[in-house]
Amino acid sequence: MGDLEDWEAGVVRDPHTPPQALADIAERRYDLHPAIAAHPRVYPGLLQWMAAVTPAPTATPQPTPYGSAPDQPAQNPITQDLARSVSPQSQPSQPSSAQYYPISAGRPAPPPRRRGVGCWLAGCGCLTLAGIFLVVLFILGGLGSLTSPDEGTPSGQSGSDEIAENIATYQAELETIRTLSADFEGNPVAPLILDQPRLDEIAAEAADPDMNVFESRALVQDIGWVRANLEPIVAAAQQRRANASGTASEALVDQAGNGYIDIAWDAAEHCGEVGEPNKVTVACPTGGSSPVLHIMEESYYPSQAAFEHVVLHELAHLYQSADQARFADSAGDVDRLLAQGLFNGSEESFADCYALTYQNLWTLDFGNITYGYGYICNDSERQALRDWAAALNVPMPG
Repeated sequence: MGDLEDWEAGVVRDPHTPPQALADIAERRYDLHPAIAAHPRVYPGLLQWMAAVTPAPTATPQPTPYGSAPDQPAQNPITQDLARSVSPQSQPSQPSSAQYYPISAGRPAPPPRRRGVGCWLAGCGCLTLAGIFLVVLFILGGLGSLTSPDEGTPSGQSGSDEIAENIATYQAELETIRTLSADFEGNPVAPLILDQPRLDEIAAEAADPDMNVFESRALVQDIGWVRANLEPIVAAAQQRRANASGTASEALVDQAGNGYIDIAWDAAEHCGEVGEPNKVTVACPTGGSSPVLHIMEESYYPSQAAFEHVVLHELAHLYQSADQARFADSAGDVDRLLAQGLFNGSEESFADCYALTYQNLWTLDFGNITYGYGYICNDSERQALRDWAAALNVPMPG
């Protein structure tokens, strides 16, 4: 989404950009990390995350190479890769066996909840209240503003008037978001596109009967960010729905996300190296609000069933991330199934099972290649997966 780059840089330059907006941009734009680190509203957790994941500036989020994943504060992995073994005598275009390997890129830790101005004045304790109060009196007294009811508001406008105006702006922005959201309603990756938990937090702030002027301004900034971030995502998805490449892999991805999942045949450049002898990476997705599935060219795989299996396996990881994004603790229904011992307790086996169930196959062998981790899920696990898919509108034939 190169058309977003200049816009995102402008958002980072705005000193009023909310902390969550900075975190969202940091996840996509590693090249903007220096500017984000200098932003007045950056928070310590984001600084730590950027320091851990940024070896060098780059305009495209890069999955961490297998075997060197940093210890990050994030709970929810957004990147998995698919690697396959290649015999020393064979060329990459003539693979002989395959395995999956997980990569965890992580996400920035969420910013701390914003405290009200009242908490700031009191210092959330009694030790600093008197000193701050005296400083405030001194400053306001020197400006001759102690008796002015319009302090901090535009000329001729009372605080209550500005609050009412900002609430009206919030409601208008929210209506625009609702209109935009109708385009991806029911989409299995919808929780990645729109941060509903954050939207719920903003709604709770808007419902505060004791809101002051400063909080109302922050409310407008926060909801404005959500709307501004959503508009180009929806526009890009609408443009990419036509299968421009005419390939079976793009058709499969378009069916899965209706344009909200992009595909690129550049796994060799974007997925990193496995770091083990005789193995190369053949696919990986990058998450976030505009997920992309990176694979090799279709001709690289031994058959259509093989590259379809790879695509489906990686789509399953995106669906898992969307499932987790629905919950404040980032633990989705897939995690609960794994905790029960299904799918060997492994996200990779779950992804294999999704592909096998979708394709109605009972083997991971494709010609002279074996994909996956070697676990073939049983009938009861496949039914549990079908039930999960139906609940989240995840594509599943029959």
